[in-house]
Amino acid sequence: MRIFLSIISLLFILAHAEQVETKEQVQVEAKEQIEDKKSDETAKEQAKDPQKLGQFVLGVMLGAHTFKVDNEYYRNFIEIDGVDNSKLNFGFSEGVKIGYDFMFMPKHRLKLYADYIAAHFDGVRGGSIIQTGALNLDYQFNLTKMLGFFVGASMGMSFLDTKDLGSQVGFSIGGNAGISLSLLSWLELEFRLRVMSDAFVDKIAPNVDSVGTLVGATRQSVDFGDLMNFSVGLNFRF
Repeated sequence: MRIFLSIISLLFILAHAEQVETKEQVQVEAKEQIEDKKSDETAKEQAKDPQKLGQFVLGVMLGAHTFKVDNEYYRNFIEIDGVDNSKLNFGFSEGVKIGYDFMFMPKHRLKLYADYIAAHFDGVRGGSIIQTGALNLDYQFNLTKMLGFFVGASMGMSFLDTKDLGSQVGFSIGGNAGISLSLLSWLELEFRLRVMSDAFVDKIAPNVDSVGTLVGATRQSVDFGDLMNFSVGLNFRF
C-alpha cells in the first residue's frame, strides 16, 4: 500500500512540474510575440513618419567674426624687414541655413546643410563686408535627448568687399564644431565655431599708411586671413 501511494505521489509531482514548465514556456512565447509585434509596429511607424528617419531644418544665426589684416611694406620693391603691423579685427555677423538631418541611429546624426553668413567690419579698410556661402556636413553625437556635440567640414565661396581695395572672391575650406540643445521637438539652440582657410589674395594699397611713412616705405601690401566665426542660432525642424 505504501509503495502504491509513493508511486501515486511521484506521478502527481511529475505531472505538476510538467504543468509549471509548460506554463512558463507559454509565458515566454507570449512575451516574445508581444515584443515582435512592438518591433513591427515601430518599423511601420518609422516608415510612415519621415521624422523618425530625418528632418528638414531651417535656421537663423547671429554671431561674431574675426578677420586679420597684415600689412607689409616695401622700399623700391624690396620688403622692409622688422615692421609688424598686423591687426585682428572683430565684427558682427548674421546668417541663415537650410538642410536636412539624417538620424540613422538614436544617438547619431548626420547634418547636411547650406548656409549664408554676412560679416561686417567698420574699421577694416574704411569698412568691409565678408559674405560666405558654404556647404557643410557635420556628425553629431547626442549625449542625452537634449544635449548633442558635433564636428564637421565646410567648403564654399567667400566674397570680400572693401571701401578702398575693391572686391574679390575666393574659395575656402574649413571646419565646424559646436553644441546643440533640443529645447522642443521642433526647436533647437545651437552654438557653433567655424574656422575657414585664407581665401583672398594680397592687395596693393593705393596709399602708404602712417606706419609705412615712418619707415620710408614707397609701397604697401595688404594680406587678409584668419577667418573665424562664432554664432548662436535657432534651428526649426519639420
